[in-house]
Amino acid sequence: MQSQLMEIKEEKLEALTLSSKVDKAPESARLAFIVQEVKKSGLEFLPLKEDALTLLKKLSLAHTLFPNIYPSFEEPELIKDIDNWFVPFIKGGNLKSIPYYDALLSRLEWKLQTELKKDFPSSLPLPSGRSATIDYSENPPVVKGKLQEFFGMPISPTVAKGNITLNLHLLSPAQKPLAMTHDLAFFWKEAYPEVRKESRGRYAKHPWPEDPLTAVASSKTKKRMNQSG
Repeated sequence: MQSQLMEIKEEKLEALTLSSKVDKAPESARLAFIVQEVKKSGLEFLPLKEDALTLLKKLSLAHTLFPNIYPSFEEPELIKDIDNWFVPFIKGGNLKSIPYYDALLSRLEWKLQTELKKDFPSSLPLPSGRSATIDYSENPPVVKGKLQEFFGMPISPTVAKGNITLNLHLLSPAQKPLAMTHDLAFFWKEAYPEVRKESRGRYAKHPWPEDPLTAVASSKTKKRMNQSG
C-alpha cells in the first residue's frame, strides 16, 4: 500500500513548540517528492505493469538496431528526461494510476510511434487466421502456436525491417513443444517428416499432411474442419 505524504506545520517560539498541525501535503509537494524518489531510486520505484515493461524491451531493441531513428530508453536517459514524459502524466500523486505505457510512448513523436508498430508489431498473423503474441522479453522474440496453424507459411517471419527472424515455438495440439526453429523452410523440409511420423498416431484427430505448405492451416481437429467446411 502506498503511504500518504503528510505536511507538518509548527508554530514555535524559540525552542518551544506552540502548536503543531499535520495535514495532507499539497499536490506540488507530493509531485516534487515523487520526482526526487524516482531520480534517487530509479525506475524500480515505479509500479510498472507488464505492458510498460514489454514496451521498454521493444524500445530498447529498436534503439539498439536503429540508433539514428529511435532514441535511447535506458534508465539514465529516462531519468534525465523525466519532466517531459513522466511528470505530465501524474495526477494526484497516485503512482498506481499513471498510464506508464502512454507516458513512455509519449517520448516518440506520432510518426515514430506508427513506425514502431510497423517495425516491432505486438502480434503475428498466422495462416490459421489467429494473431499470436510476439514475446519481446526473449532474444530473439518468440511466437508460439500449434504446428498446424503454420501450414502454408513457407519461411520464418521477421520483424525490425527484416533484421530479426522470429523464433517459432511449434506446439502439439496438447500445447506441448514439438520444435523450435528460426528457419521454417528448413524445418518443413528436414524435420517435419520425422515430427509427423512421431505425432500423427498420438494426435490422430488432427491433420498431419505430407505437404504442410499446401495444407489448410487450422487449430481445429479434422472432424471440426470438415464440419466447418
